[in-house]
Amino acid sequence: ILASCDNEKICIRVYDNGCEIKDEKLVFEAFKTTKLKGNGLGLSLSKEIINAHKGELSFQSDPKNFY
Repeated sequence: ILASCDNEKICIRVYDNGCEIKDEKLVFEAFKTTKLKGNGLGLSLSKEIINAHKGELSFQSDPKNFY
């Protein structure tokens, strides 16, 4: 986890070296999951909450220069 400030924004980056996400277009779509016990709401709800506070949640599959 990395945190930084840029102008009036806070940027929080989370790195996860878990399983590859096959279809990046579905990352924030509600009820899409690859887990047996998942409901597919985590990232979808997170994005909605962050958007409601004028924030932005994005996804990058293979960050070349993460650090």
